[in-house]
Amino acid sequence: MDEQVHEGLVDHAMIDKSFRALVDALDHPDTGDAALLLCALADRLRSHIAREELDIVKFADVDQEEAKSLLHDHASFRTTLVALEAQSKAGNLSPREVHDLKLRFSLHEAREETGLYRWVKAI
Repeated sequence: MDEQVHEGLVDHAMIDKSFRALVDALDHPDTGDAALLLCALADRLRSHIAREELDIVKFADVDQEEAKSLLHDHASFRTTLVALEAQSKAGNLSPREVHDLKLRFSLHEAREETGLYRWVKAI
C-alpha cells in the first residue's frame, strides 16, 4: 500500500505543478498556453480522483463522514473543471476561478494526506 500512497503524493505534486503553470499562463496571457495547460490539468486531476475514489469507498468503513466529504470535493472539482473548460472554449477563462480551484484542491490534498493516505498506508 505504500506504493499507492507514493503514487498519490506524486500525483498531488504533479497536479500542483500543473496549477502553477496554468496560473503563470493566466498571468501572462500573451503566451496563449492557458487552454492547453487547463486541458492537461483537467486530464491529470480527473485521472487522479478516479483512482483515489477506489480507496475512498473502502475508507468509508473507517470514517464515513470524511469519505463523504472527500467524494463531495471530487464532485465539486469535476463540476468546476467543466465550467473552466467551457470558459476556455469561449475565450474567457477566469483566473479567479482557477485560483479558487487551486486553493480548494490544496486544502483537500492536506486532508487526504493526513487522513485517507495514512489509513491506506496502514492497511
